[in-house]
Amino acid sequence: MAANALEPLCEVPAFQDSTDHSAIASNILSSPVKEWQRPKIAGKVDEIAERYGQPGELMPNPVLLAAKDGSLTTRVVYTHSDGTQVLEASITPPADGSRPLLILDGQHRVVGMSQSAVPNNPLPFVILANQGTPVYSESTYAQIFAEVTTKSTQLEQLHDEWLKFAFRLDTYDMRGRTTDTPAVQAMKTVVHLCSWSPQVPKVNVFRNKIQFNPKKQAAAAIGGGFAFDATNLRKIVEKGYFANSTRATNLVPTDVAESLSEALIALSQVITTPLSRSVFFGDPGYKQLPAQYGLMHGLLEYLAVHGVPSAGWQPVFRDLKFDTSNWDFKSWVNQLDGNVGNRSRDVAALIFREFFAAGSLPRGVRDIPSYLRGDDARLLFEVREVGPGGRMRRSGTPHELVVGRLGYIADLSDTTKLLYKGCTSSIARVELRDRSAPFSNHYSVANVKRGAATPRPQGDSAELGAEVEFYGGVTQEFRIDLSWT
Repeated sequence: MAANALEPLCEVPAFQDSTDHSAIASNILSSPVKEWQRPKIAGKVDEIAERYGQPGELMPNPVLLAAKDGSLTTRVVYTHSDGTQVLEASITPPADGSRPLLILDGQHRVVGMSQSAVPNNPLPFVILANQGTPVYSESTYAQIFAEVTTKSTQLEQLHDEWLKFAFRLDTYDMRGRTTDTPAVQAMKTVVHLCSWSPQVPKVNVFRNKIQFNPKKQAAAAIGGGFAFDATNLRKIVEKGYFANSTRATNLVPTDVAESLSEALIALSQVITTPLSRSVFFGDPGYKQLPAQYGLMHGLLEYLAVHGVPSAGWQPVFRDLKFDTSNWDFKSWVNQLDGNVGNRSRDVAALIFREFFAAGSLPRGVRDIPSYLRGDDARLLFEVREVGPGGRMRRSGTPHELVVGRLGYIADLSDTTKLLYKGCTSSIARVELRDRSAPFSNHYSVANVKRGAATPRPQGDSAELGAEVEFYGGVTQEFRIDLSWT
């Protein structure tokens, strides 16, 4: 059909650049799903109009259309001996004045060719006629778009993500399952968190702030903190709760979502650091994504171990001394970008999970910010007996070495080896080296972890330096003096 004759018949069920995040979140849980197409991309329309704007140009790739219920009628023209039929189809616009056809795939081709210099160039199409016994529904049309488009033309990541969730594709595939996968449960949590509108006096600080529309930025939940897109928040919730191997509770997505909102409100009321200067809710220069990421993991760990706190979140935060801690990190953090930022995020998540699971601070830990900076940080080594050929003996009790900021003096012999066993959760990275041979990797963490040989050096002593990295790229050097007897 001529492109300019086809275009007025076609409707595109697309969300708009201005569509609210909460509207998209509500939409993808509805049945049928509405507005599943992406907004029109002007540059793509112009490119097609220019390419096919010459007389006689034929678009080789047909568009995929669907007829709305009752808008298409057919008349059999010829029936072959094998039963195959040729039909003549007629389109009648619906009584409500809407367009009779839906574009499932190819909106830019239809609009681009109809706006070209030769708008009557022919455009091939395939139409899902839905004649006889109906096969298709509005949900089926949307799913066909999801199947076709998420596996061919690259959608924007967020659109691709929630389409796959809406129709249980790829990460959200439910085939062979009767219960929701952790990924499905996690995205249901995020959808509810973005769309939930509680009755006063309750407040949902995430409503319409989690990014679902790729054309609109996420907004901070409180102050300058906790602005997430749907994909990243789904991954945090999935890992932190629904795929958590230590989970002892069985909360539904709505409970998890509502408790996260309530937790952030309680946190903003408990901390005594001004919100604008805190790592959680601060202005640019004060807020820190690794700390926010870590806190979310801590909250989810608490929910996984203890469930929703019956007395609310404020007592939980007070038990962990959030109210007496200084959450302004600006003066001591060195770096939060690149690999250092990734390590800071991971170590923050580990610490918050550990402390929220326990519900209290470990002995010797004054508060979480001090611990993040390296207070009470320790490295753990063992001295093990070795037998013939340098193999470690299974019998015998190893001697443990706990190395802190003040260093350690360790006694070795010709029949012992030094092994690295680990560190406290505040340590993001350890580099171990012989201070007299800094370019040698003989005493690297990997070698000492495997129990590399520790031969007696000339002079019967060696000095090892351990550069330890904490949150925010803060570093400290620990020292281990080895002596052979």
